Amino acid sequence: MRSTGATKRKLRLVHVQTTTLIELPEHLENIRIGKPDRNWQPDIDVSNFPNSDIVSRSHVEIRISTNRYSIEDLGSSNGTYLNHSLLTPFTPCQLHIGDRIDFGKDDLFTFLFREAQIGSTRVTSNSINERVTPTVNGDSNSQQEGSFVFDLLGAIWNIFSPIFNGLIAFFGNLLKRLVSLAIKIGIFLVSATAIVLVALFLFFQGYTDSPKVVKTPPVIAPGDNESVNKKPVIEIPTVKLPPKKLVEPRRFRLPYTPENRPSGQPSCDCPFDRANDWSICGGRSAYAKTGGREPICYEGEKASRQLWYYSSETSFVDRERPGK
Repeated sequence: MRSTGATKRKLRLVHVQTTTLIELPEHLENIRIGKPDRNWQPDIDVSNFPNSDIVSRSHVEIRISTNRYSIEDLGSSNGTYLNHSLLTPFTPCQLHIGDRIDFGKDDLFTFLFREAQIGSTRVTSNSINERVTPTVNGDSNSQQEGSFVFDLLGAIWNIFSPIFNGLIAFFGNLLKRLVSLAIKIGIFLVSATAIVLVALFLFFQGYTDSPKVVKTPPVIAPGDNESVNKKPVIEIPTVKLPPKKLVEPRRFRLPYTPENRPSGQPSCDCPFDRANDWSICGGRSAYAKTGGREPICYEGEKASRQLWYYSSETSFVDRERPGK
């Protein structure tokens, strides 16, 4: 690189992520920053810094003349940002004291362009592995102290900003997932409610129409008008109703008939049994007669013949029914 004999101000780069100070070589006018390989050696080697994998072999060049500075990206892979603005490759851009130089995006590798302070420790590219904290002379002015504090605060912010960004991204993704889950649950509930309402509507209204029976009028042959006009005579049998409303208790068992009566069983135990001639036993039953056997014929009886058979308010269902 070309060197110059003109007197220049002492300049330095402050690596924000490690607070390491690098003084720029005073004898060089063009200073290239990058990583070395077998055939290339940059003026400032940053291969030992954290996140140096984003730095290209020949990444950027800083040009220094008397009180005038410029910076040029040398076609790096990840680009160079000056005060968060991307530089156009191979296009010099004016550089000022206090500017921020980012190698790549996401603030992973950052330098601050500063004027060297009197009494600060000199760091060269050959001792880049060591972390150096600058010491300020008691004669440094307040502007230099403020610059150092600003650098320190910037370094602290760059250390903790990835943590804050990670937390914000985590909670943002969590909120998105919760909102998505809530939307899915809402859609499911709405769909289920609609299905239930449709099912209830079909249940009450009937989802199938019952077939309608269409009666076809009979075909009347000529001459049959008389037979068609004749109305059939329906004979209604005379039914003798009991004089009062019947309330008969629940029978204890089925009636015995000549066919199902057990052997040795009397023919007329209960009023609803059938005699050998198939007639209703009624008042002939042992249940209806006072004295003698008193079988239980109805459920709920604690004793047989609880006066219901002879009550004036009711009558036995088969009392007036003769024969079979």
